Parts: sequence; structure tokens; C-alpha cells
Amino acid sequence: MSNSDQSSLGTVIPVYIKNPSDWIQLRRALDSIRRQTLLPAEIVLTDDSDEEYHSDVIKVIDEYPELSVTIARNTDKRGISTNSNNGLTLIHSDYVHVLHQDDWLESPTAYKRAMDFFHKNSETFLFLGSARDGRIFTPKFELTALLGNNQFGGPSGVIFPSNSKILFDSDFEMLCDIDFVYRLILKLGLPKVLEGNIVQYGYSEDQAQRRISRDSISSELKLIQLKHGLKRYKMFMASFQGKKIQETYSLLDSLINSSTKVYEKIMLQIIMKLISLQSKFKR
Repeated sequence: MSNSDQSSLGTVIPVYIKNPSDWIQLRRALDSIRRQTLLPAEIVLTDDSDEEYHSDVIKVIDEYPELSVTIARNTDKRGISTNSNNGLTLIHSDYVHVLHQDDWLESPTAYKRAMDFFHKNSETFLFLGSARDGRIFTPKFELTALLGNNQFGGPSGVIFPSNSKILFDSDFEMLCDIDFVYRLILKLGLPKVLEGNIVQYGYSEDQAQRRISRDSISSELKLIQLKHGLKRYKMFMASFQGKKIQETYSLLDSLINSSTKVYEKIMLQIIMKLISLQSKFKR
């Protein structure tokens, strides 16, 4: 393992310890960084845990003397987006990877391959491939992501230039990663993909996405479309392009939930019923 004189890469780990399984996840994330053939120049760990756990966070970090870790203790609960932003504002490296505590790097050459790429392509950003159900998953971004159709993974599957100065929007919970990546695309263009099983996503029972009510989801869908001035007809057309019937049905449901116009909701509901009938006839 080495820290070379290549352009620097820093890792932000937003931490929120609340039960014993979280310690296992945090160590797994740190172990995956320690195994890298190219270590990050710096790691900023932002701690959103209760005060009772903070001293234990320090003890865990002491188990990794080969890693250059700075711990930033939040004075109050900041939530997913703001906890991540706290780390991003403290990073000095040229490129940043936000690795959530329940995710980990599967490939030991992830950072080396990323930095080799950035040496030749400095003005873009990367999606990291992963594996699902034993198959390699190639991440991509479509306009329907703004309807909740996330096909790139999460923040842990993105490495980007720190000078982009883009932070997570704390108005979002479920869509915070989608909004963040969309703004990166608007500034830097579509990302390249680091192919292979690079990053793995852990899923805990109380992830933020699973705690959000349907009303909150509808509110976020409306907000993200309003924020970016999205044309509804473009979202509608994108819901059909290259999609299976069930996918289109789900996306149209998201359009209904984010609609503020009664006539539009009625029209979309009629289309959904026609799609449902078509699906039954095909059987």
C-alpha cells in the first residue's frame, strides 16, 4: 500500500452510530480503505452520533494508524446531507469519495484506478460499478432518476473533483443523492464509469429511505422538479423510453404523486389504467 505523489484523493465518511451493528459496518468500511493499493491522502470522518458513542468512535479510528483520519464531531444532529457536507468542506484533496459507513470498497484497486483515470480526465467525475445478485451492475443516470428511478446506486458510488463545490441539499432525504448527482452532471457533464465490482452497498433496517412517508416522498418529488425547472412532458416521455410495463407504471405513479394539477393527475390515472389493461391482455 502506498500514498504516491499523484493528485490527491480524500474520503469523507459520514458516521451515525446508534446500535452495535453500526460498529461492524464502520470497521468494514475502514478495512476496505486500508486494503487499497493507493491509500487516500486524507479521511474526514464526520460524527453525527450521540455523545455517548463519540469516545468509542475515536477508539475505533485508533485501530487504523496507517490511515490519515480527521474526526469532526458535530455539535448537534445534522442529518444525512449536512453531515456529509461537514466533511466535504474540510477536505483539501483534489478529488473526493463520500463513503457511507454501511458501504464498502470491494475492489482493492478502486482508488488507484480512479486516480489513474483522473490523471487523464481531470474535468469529469466517476460512477463506480458494483455487483447485484451475482451480476456486475453498470451504473447510469437517466432523467427518470428525478422521479426516484435511481440507477447509479448512491453517494458511495461517486468520485468527483472537490473544486466542483457542490454540496448535498439538506431539503432532501430520499432524493439527496439524485439531486447531488444531477447537479454534478449539469456542471461537469455525464460521468464515466469505473467498470467492475468496485463498491458494495450495505442496507440497514432503518435507512433513511425506509423511514420516509409517502407524503414526504411526494413532497420531495415536487421539490426536485420545481428546483430544476423540469418539463413535465419530457419526464412523461422518458417514462416510456426503453422501459418495461411495470417500470413505466411505477414512473407514472411518481408523476401523479408529484403533480399539482388535477387534470394532469386524471389524465395520468387513465393512462395507467390503460397500461394495466394492456398488461392483462398480454398475459
